[in-house]
Amino acid sequence: MAAEPMLPRIDEPEGWDRPGRGRAARVQFTDGSWRCATVLGWRHREDRWYAHLQWPGGSSDWLAYDPKYIRPE
Repeated sequence: MAAEPMLPRIDEPEGWDRPGRGRAARVQFTDGSWRCATVLGWRHREDRWYAHLQWPGGSSDWLAYDPKYIRPE
């Protein structure tokens, strides 16, 4: 089974509250590795933050933010 981000994925929310300015980040995966991503934007909904991340291959995901599993590069 392929490793997945430790942060839960969500459906794409409408719009975003803050652009990510292309900041590099590292995200922890279920196999314990930390992988590179680019932060495209942030969204705040119902007392929780979500990050829009782009992976090196070009795909992107919206993930629930948890500082234990994502850190600046």
